[in-house]
Amino acid sequence: MKITIYIFCLFVGSCLYAQEKNEYEKSAKRTDFPHAAEQILQLIPSEATKLQFYKERDGEHVSFEVKFKHENRRYSVEFSKDGLLEDVEVTMKFRKLQQGIKESIQNDLDKRYNKWRIEKTQIQFTSKGNSEETKLNALAMKPDSQTGYEIIVATKNGAKISYFELQYDAKGTFRGERRVIRRSYDFVLF
Repeated sequence: MKITIYIFCLFVGSCLYAQEKNEYEKSAKRTDFPHAAEQILQLIPSEATKLQFYKERDGEHVSFEVKFKHENRRYSVEFSKDGLLEDVEVTMKFRKLQQGIKESIQNDLDKRYNKWRIEKTQIQFTSKGNSEETKLNALAMKPDSQTGYEIIVATKNGAKISYFELQYDAKGTFRGERRVIRRSYDFVLF
């Protein structure tokens, strides 16, 4: 009986841990990136500005990320530790989403939280085997090739402020939620 309870507690603890986003980014050099990522890195437009390279850790998951700005859009391209493209995210203002998708996400947020504010909205393009095509689709902002949205939301319950990363599919249907563990900048004015 004690063994069963112990195993159950381990399982519940690991599930709760997996639902937290505890990301840490550290500046890196392009030469630190896995060799396999170079083919996709070469697709970054020469006009891109604010090019920054990072090594990222989220729990046990290690990845590499390049961020840049192109045509007034902010891009984030993430690779696995083996250099395989994981996803491309494009930051945009929530109010610029299609009306139906925006309403679907707002309705979901109203059901989940009493008081909330969107801090960041990203359109996701997840690699489905063809990394080059995924990257080119993201640069062209092809809506039919996007796979979903990632929303960072600040919530307030009494005096406590909490942050969550919510995942939605391309139609605005809820897929998942993780609590964001912030470092030293825990402030938001409501």
